Amino acid sequence: MALETSYELAFLVAKNKSPHTAVESLVVPGPLIIANKMLHEDAAKIIKTIPNSDTSVGRRIHEMAQD
Repeated sequence: MALETSYELAFLVAKNKSPHTAVESLVVPGPLIIANKMLHEDAAKIIKTIPNSDTSVGRRIHEMAQD
């Protein structure tokens, strides 16, 4: 599930022509704050499993562009 989520986030970044670092710096940290403040700690742990590095996002965008 985390890998599928990573691809969906990469698609969103590409669609909005945002820098690859948007996932690493904004998209994942935002929900982590929400999970830690409003939900259960387990929700934050699950969010942290999403591969979100600049390299991962760039690779996923490249892979999707090939298809």
